[in-house]
Amino acid sequence: MSEKTIFDRLEDYIKANYVEEAIDFVCDEVTDHTQDDPDDPFTAISESVSCRPVVDSDQIPLDEVTESFQETFLNFFEAKGIKADSELYDKIPIDRKLISKIRDNADFIPNKNLVILLGIGLELNREEMDALLRSARYRLSRSHKDELAIAFCIENKIYDVKQIDQLFDDQGLLPISQRI
Repeated sequence: MSEKTIFDRLEDYIKANYVEEAIDFVCDEVTDHTQDDPDDPFTAISESVSCRPVVDSDQIPLDEVTESFQETFLNFFEAKGIKADSELYDKIPIDRKLISKIRDNADFIPNKNLVILLGIGLELNREEMDALLRSARYRLSRSHKDELAIAFCIENKIYDVKQIDQLFDDQGLLPISQRI
């Protein structure tokens, strides 16, 4: 039996994790029915919960963000032992002025694709990538195949942009180097 290729594993990962439109439910209130008529067999349920569907979103509410993007990015930059900005922009297709812009502007929020590229350049693991995305008010969505492919690459420590682009191309997805 032959070992699966990285392309086959990515395809399997997407099939296993992709949802057409992710729907979660947010529950608000619990109503206690124990004071209803105890002899009535239809009040056997002691509590009911009021729930509403919430569609999976790649946006995070501002009140869930605890650290600015700039702080989070610079903390990872330092934690990964990167000595010069050039170490990062040599690995990923970004303009060197962009890192200066992040350093100089505490309120700068990049687009999601740029955050993902920066995370790949920093070689962040999944938890770290989620933290970086969250600081810019984003998250990876299970209803976007390209974002599942990003998650797969991160979980499998694939940080070479050319290899990621090839994986994306083989899946019929726009290469990450062409997204900013």
